[in-house]
Amino acid sequence: MLLGEWGGLWEAAEWPQGVMRPSTKVWQQAFAAYLNTNGIGHFYWTLNDNSFRTGSLFNDWTGASELKLAMLAASPATYMPVLESSWAEHWSSLLEAPPPSPPAVAPPFLFG
Repeated sequence: MLLGEWGGLWEAAEWPQGVMRPSTKVWQQAFAAYLNTNGIGHFYWTLNDNSFRTGSLFNDWTGASELKLAMLAASPATYMPVLESSWAEHWSSLLEAPPPSPPAVAPPFLFG
């Protein structure tokens, strides 16, 4: 199982029109621990700074990048060159395999 795009506000923040949003830091820490304990892969929102409201793991305007990275340090990770290598091996083996033979007898059509 893989969970995508979870995260939230590390610190409470005021959004447009004076709406205050509470911190979800405690929930995020508990959820990260749950995911890791249960071996559930995940993607944290957001890696890059394209969410002006929640910040990111890099270039975080809230200053919480190091705290978020520490929270996620125990999470499983895949080193991309290793993954890309496995894809190359998989696809090359498929390209080398002969195409399947057609069935000897065409299947009957069923009309109901």
